Amino acid sequence: MKVNIAHSIRYGNYKSLLKTSKQLQSYTESIIDRLTSPFSLPDDVSMIIRPIRQSADNETMAQCSLEDHIVEIDPRICTPEISTLVVIKIMLHELTHIEQFHEGRLRSDFESFTWFGKKYNANAPHEEYLQWPWEIEANARANEVYIKHFR
Repeated sequence: MKVNIAHSIRYGNYKSLLKTSKQLQSYTESIIDRLTSPFSLPDDVSMIIRPIRQSADNETMAQCSLEDHIVEIDPRICTPEISTLVVIKIMLHELTHIEQFHEGRLRSDFESFTWFGKKYNANAPHEEYLQWPWEIEANARANEVYIKHFR
């Protein structure tokens, strides 16, 4: 898995995040095998460190592009208040989504998600989104992989 820093951090409006982004990139690369080996991932999976636009109803720290196999991590999650454990679990959570999509359990057409044949509205409120079965699975899997590979 490649770990890249977005151009907006390297050359654009977010240069102030470059030091933190480089630290996050270096750390992620040092644990890459432990992050990826528990998962069935496509060969072209990658991670990009970039600022993620926040919406009014949630504080997104990471997301993934299922079709492109890209995990996106916001370097602003690297604060003294947020532990390394949380950052690792966030990465594991997003890698679970890439695996779910790769294995065909989760599908997306940008207006909806399909989980084992059942459709869900992609524009549902954040509280509802947190209860979707693939989110519950991703949280559980992140905890399981963390305990097995990072403790």
